[in-house]
Amino acid sequence: MPTREAPSTLRLAGYRVSALEGEPPRQGRELSHGEVRRFQLGPLSGEPPLVLRLLQDRSRTGTELSEPSKERKGLNMVAVGAEVPSFALSDRRLLSLSRPNGLGTGAKPDQIALGRGPKDAAGTVTCLQTCLTLSGHAGVSASTLVGEERGAQEQRGSAALKRRLLRLAGILPARHECLDTQLASGKPGQPRLEEAWRDVREVLVRP
Repeated sequence: MPTREAPSTLRLAGYRVSALEGEPPRQGRELSHGEVRRFQLGPLSGEPPLVLRLLQDRSRTGTELSEPSKERKGLNMVAVGAEVPSFALSDRRLLSLSRPNGLGTGAKPDQIALGRGPKDAAGTVTCLQTCLTLSGHAGVSASTLVGEERGAQEQRGSAALKRRLLRLAGILPARHECLDTQLASGKPGQPRLEEAWRDVREVLVRP
């Protein structure tokens, strides 16, 4: 199971935050996750509320089984959506967003996924997803979330096989974790979701 849990409380400037009923944790062979925390974010500006879902997950394999043909495994948002229906995303597309000021010169941009819930109208953008690593970087794919922590050579050949055997033997623990974050809005609109993500991000990465 993950070594951490998603926050159970949240204070967000500019929003009235209400805790909603969550979803239970689950331990799996490839991907385990803690409790899904849900919050309703009511903008003080009077805009319709958004629903924020937070979920701490942990992957046993990281990127080793996360090639495009095996995207449902490893540490990535497609794998999360396959395990947790409330994180399933239709009409999914990826987008890079510059990181806020003060997070380091030359920092890589955040990677987010935009799309809609399975029950939302086709052609609309009602959901934003990403996953925050312990370092404060946000990503969607396994190569972004875990791959940057290793050199390309380490991903190939005997080194990868050795790591896998050590993990199976319990000698080398899997540390592939991130905090899945999803914002859902009943009022479609990409700019609104991006603005809310920046507000939420500032709180989640705060020491």
